[in-house]
Amino acid sequence: MFKMLYFLMIFPILLCSQPSSMIDLFSEVSMIEYYNDGEQFELSPQQQEKFEELFCQALEGSRQMPAFGVSLHELTMQSMQSGLWVKFIYPKTMIKSEMPFDSILINITKDCHGINLIRGNEGIFEGRCYYLDLENTLDEVYQFLIDCLEKGEEKIEVELDFEEPQEVLIKEDGEGGMEDEENEDKEGGKDPLHEASRSCNEILKHLQ
Repeated sequence: MFKMLYFLMIFPILLCSQPSSMIDLFSEVSMIEYYNDGEQFELSPQQQEKFEELFCQALEGSRQMPAFGVSLHELTMQSMQSGLWVKFIYPKTMIKSEMPFDSILINITKDCHGINLIRGNEGIFEGRCYYLDLENTLDEVYQFLIDCLEKGEEKIEVELDFEEPQEVLIKEDGEGGMEDEENEDKEGGKDPLHEASRSCNEILKHLQ
């Protein structure tokens, strides 16, 4: 009887101390969206690969804990207007701990040893959250995304400088006559192309 009671007491502790299978669900993500101060931005394929590597490293050794947080959709949307956010989108509805979701929203911050995984269902982020206790932090993930944002801004500035239109001087008909005459005088002769053009004009006048 005592052994049975000991097993019932220790089993939940052993279960909570095991690596969370929640981490495995990130491998089934079909799309990842990134937001900074409410504006969506993109990563290149190389940056995407690096993000996934850093994110997986940050989650190593993490444990799923009881969900104390409850999200409200309107407050979540307001919170997304500042800071870095990552949205993981799934191809179908997933169920974990009897709670369904088709997307997960995470606020990426520094000095963070635990994160709320905000569940989304058909675009509505409301209800109980998952919580992961991290052995590491999201510092490297945060700094990587900040660096990507800064590089993106530099690229836009370079492209704008490159695409700046150049001034083009268009001469109206009749302009430059004096200049042509001066060139003729300097070169000691008439421009054959100019002379041919004038001859054509005289022929056209004659035919009219």
